[in-house]
Amino acid sequence: MLYATVKILMRCALNLFYTRIGSKDLQLIPDKGPVILIANHPSSLMDAALLGVQLKRPLHFFARGDLFRNAFAAWILRRLHMHPIHHHQNGRSTLNDNDDSFEVAMQLLEAGEIVLFFPEGISQTAYRLLPFKKGAFRLAVQMAMKNSAQPCPVVPVGINYSHPKLPFSQVWIHAGTPFLPAHVPSEATDTQAFNQVVRLLTLKGAHAISQLVIADDHHPVELAEAMFVYRNNATDPDPSLMISNEIQFARKISSQHNRYLAEINLYREARLRCGVTPTAPRFLKDRSLSSWPLWLGFPAAAIGWLLNALPLQVGKWIADKKVTREDFYSWVLVVVSLFLYLFWWLAITLLTGIIAGKAMALTTAIALPLSGYAAWKYYQYFVAWKDCRAVRQLNTVQKAVLEDLAAGILTAAPV
Repeated sequence: MLYATVKILMRCALNLFYTRIGSKDLQLIPDKGPVILIANHPSSLMDAALLGVQLKRPLHFFARGDLFRNAFAAWILRRLHMHPIHHHQNGRSTLNDNDDSFEVAMQLLEAGEIVLFFPEGISQTAYRLLPFKKGAFRLAVQMAMKNSAQPCPVVPVGINYSHPKLPFSQVWIHAGTPFLPAHVPSEATDTQAFNQVVRLLTLKGAHAISQLVIADDHHPVELAEAMFVYRNNATDPDPSLMISNEIQFARKISSQHNRYLAEINLYREARLRCGVTPTAPRFLKDRSLSSWPLWLGFPAAAIGWLLNALPLQVGKWIADKKVTREDFYSWVLVVVSLFLYLFWWLAITLLTGIIAGKAMALTTAIALPLSGYAAWKYYQYFVAWKDCRAVRQLNTVQKAVLEDLAAGILTAAPV
């Protein structure tokens, strides 16, 4: 019950935070039976939240063991299908705990559940993949050895964010073809054969993920800038097509560093000198936003902001002050703001009911989030309008330089 409720709330929050949550080939994930999902890990718990919201099946996943130190927190987290796992650098005392976690994962799979693993082990926002750890693949081999009649496929999933922390950014989720261990040791005692199968499966998993994500292990900063250029000029109406095209574009940029690296750096330097955000150049090509919606919508937006802003501002303040790692920022911002807003909504509704009666309380319960939604969409338009105005204030030479450099980078775009 708690999992289903939180899933609904998180779906609403994520659809407000991101302007687009695109997906491709999620039908490749089996709709029944045991499944091991493996995914890249660019944004901490946000990755698991997005997959949990997108999939119809309940999703189990593992999180840092220190989150479970508090008994009440551990009780809540387990009902959200989260289970503890520990890094070896935390000391040998955690090794036995990880054996327990491994056994929990095995029991979940034997019960026909879907379990998510992040083989990189830690999250990081750069467009790169870290070396894969073998735990999930060892589990897949052991499942195949234990019950060959009920295969447990490994399904790779790529998660790509347009920006690691900003609201109104975009995220794409791309599932790959499921696979099984090519060979399964006939005897559990054949350690050498077992380790070889696990190693090969790990390599296969790493390769599968690399085909689904935007990554460049050597120049992730330059690739990020190039991706902004592509998205600023993309016209793909189909989200699934956009995912494929972005990956093709990133792969060409990465494979032809000598051709594109200097041009990307020149573009970034020119953009910074112009003082515009990475998304602003999308307004270079005859795209304009009128200020009239801002004037007309201001009264309603101001009311919505006054009624709803406090919990969101507190949530942002907490994220700004307490979060030191970029990969945790969006998750903390969204979750803290969500639950502060729920408390705020409930308190205002109850207070209205006490003062003005049930009818007014019902009206408040409906009007409060609607006015907040209107204010949020107004703010989204205002952010885009500011980008548009910044571009319009550039002189002809500045615009020409940005357009010419962008055109050179876009020669890597799929035809």
